Amino acid sequence: MSPCKFDMFLILYFKCFFSLSMNSKICNFKYTNVDEFNLNSNLASQLNQDSCISILQQNMQGMNDFTKFDDFSLFFLSELQSSIDIIVLPETWINNENEKYYNIPGFKQINSSRVGRRGGGLIIFFQSKFDVEIIEKNNSQLSFQFIRISIKLSQVERLRICAVYRPPVADMKEFRNFFESVKENYARSVTIILGDINIAINKSNTIVTDYKNLLASSSFEVINTFKTRPASEIILDHVICYTSNFLEITNSTIFNDISDHIPILSKFTIKSKKQKLKLSKNILNHTHFHQEFYRFLENLTLEADPKHTY
Repeated sequence: MSPCKFDMFLILYFKCFFSLSMNSKICNFKYTNVDEFNLNSNLASQLNQDSCISILQQNMQGMNDFTKFDDFSLFFLSELQSSIDIIVLPETWINNENEKYYNIPGFKQINSSRVGRRGGGLIIFFQSKFDVEIIEKNNSQLSFQFIRISIKLSQVERLRICAVYRPPVADMKEFRNFFESVKENYARSVTIILGDINIAINKSNTIVTDYKNLLASSSFEVINTFKTRPASEIILDHVICYTSNFLEITNSTIFNDISDHIPILSKFTIKSKKQKLKLSKNILNHTHFHQEFYRFLENLTLEADPKHTY
């Protein structure tokens, strides 16, 4: 690694130390373009080869005319030099009839499209190699949309992901009830909640305070710190988790002009669970064993000539 590149690497990782916690290291980065991200990401990968799961999210602000989806596909497949396991796209505006036309090679998809009215919509893409179980999704029952999935990581470990699109006018009480149910179901699981929540976490008001208290009541927190909607200087798109479940988390906001929201690429290094081995033992009664053994010898009939016995 050249001295110049190593200096850039030190600058990149020096930022992480301001986000250290006792349980995990959380790093937040902001990139003005995808080339800047690719350079720093490649530098980091030379020293950090830990296995992790990566999730890319971006509010699409409508992609029903396919143009934005084509632009996003170009950004994701050709420009972004990073392996992505899961993609979350809120506010797709597509309907049930058109879901089948939105495909990414090597990925499967789960949709939650609005029924009977315009707007909204939510898609999760995941790599085909994953064993994924759909826990729950909704289309029009609530004033917001969500998809809950469970991903098998190993024989003893599953990751639960809850993707959300909550419009600005969504009922806050309804959202609170939903989140309470998420807490109950995910209390003992490694869980990541993400999407466009439409609550400006970097502002101070009653809604933000109530939202933070709701998260804190279950030890969840929003861990991305850079603005995701530059025009209004606010953080509407959130990455939420219980940080103690992870060794390291990095969130990279990467500017593009696909939407009025900036995409977030999050990488999670999960604390591994060791598989529990079931041990068993048999207790031998040596006294009984010897008695049976001598009894067996006594019952033996020696047919051989005594001269040939040893």
